[in-house]
Amino acid sequence: MKESACRFGEHGQLAGVITEPVGTAPRAAFVLVSAGLTPKFGPFRLYAQLARRLAAEGVLTLRFDLGGIGDSGQGYGGHPLKKRTELEIKAAVDFLSESREVEAVVLGGLCSGAEDSFRYAEHDARVAGVVLIDAFGYKTAGWRFRDLAIRAARRALWALGLLSIDAPAGGRALIDYKPMDHPEARRILRALIGRKVAMHFVYTGGMRESFNHKGQFKAMFDGIEFQGLVSLDYFPQLRHTQALEADRRAVIEAITSRVTAVEGVLCRD
Repeated sequence: MKESACRFGEHGQLAGVITEPVGTAPRAAFVLVSAGLTPKFGPFRLYAQLARRLAAEGVLTLRFDLGGIGDSGQGYGGHPLKKRTELEIKAAVDFLSESREVEAVVLGGLCSGAEDSFRYAEHDARVAGVVLIDAFGYKTAGWRFRDLAIRAARRALWALGLLSIDAPAGGRALIDYKPMDHPEARRILRALIGRKVAMHFVYTGGMRESFNHKGQFKAMFDGIEFQGLVSLDYFPQLRHTQALEADRRAVIEAITSRVTAVEGVLCRD
């Protein structure tokens, strides 16, 4: 494995780290987009550890700071935040396309980084796959039934003295992030399926306020045929950000099992 710093963007204002395998030419490149205000190493170094694990599988990874975060300066003045983010992700994909010979690009990230990746993928045919950790969640009838059952069980355990009043209730995020609207997510999902983009979603217990069962994803997008392009892992016992090494390892191994160097695409269920 080899790591090197890089600069790219309109005026070289964007800072990133490339992690790549040694002794083999990678056929896939994975771009990790900043999660909220966390720099390119990711929450509790999730991105750095994931990049190094993927390098062992022959996958090159670029993790970078969006403008104004970490080591990246502001650029693309005059544009609103959403457009600036799009231009910054495009700069990252352009940089890889120009500096490395890869067959395909996979985009991904956690929370806002997931949704930014999902939005961008709609408009760039070079993106062959996306990996989204705790992206959007939309309440369904099944979610409401399960939520009532979960709350009832917690109250019973508390009454019996088997649950502390300050025990985590699913790892609610510390920052109140508003996910993209359902119609937008539905439109992009259809577009990516139409383009045969492989999609892998990872959900944790930190999303319990809007997502609480692996089967909920299909219910959220009822009527859309996934055509074998959508896969999902659900870790209800984990928080939105994984402070424990074992928890991060679970997420990393789940993602690694989906991302391969064979044709540079995600494994499909």
